[in-house]
Amino acid sequence: MHGMNVRVQIQPGRIDEAANLLRDEIMPTATNYKGFIQNFLLVDAPNSRLATLSVWETEADAKAIYEEEGGLYQTAIEKLKPLLAAPPDAWMGFLTRVDR
Repeated sequence: MHGMNVRVQIQPGRIDEAANLLRDEIMPTATNYKGFIQNFLLVDAPNSRLATLSVWETEADAKAIYEEEGGLYQTAIEKLKPLLAAPPDAWMGFLTRVDR
């Protein structure tokens, strides 16, 4: 499995708007992409930060959403752009499950 992590700094006072946009409009569209497994959204409201982790079957699937013109990543950033306080930080890597 591979994951894509995107972290964004949101303008003060707009964290709920950004979280709702991600949760209700952007993240559900991931199910339309090949290899999608699951999405996670982490909200740090006091510091106006959001992080997403999307889980994909293969590295190629994860790269496709980032590199595809008009794909999931580009669409998400365009929709979030009016709410961003800084450029997003995105990276991907191999995921492993650790159970205790």
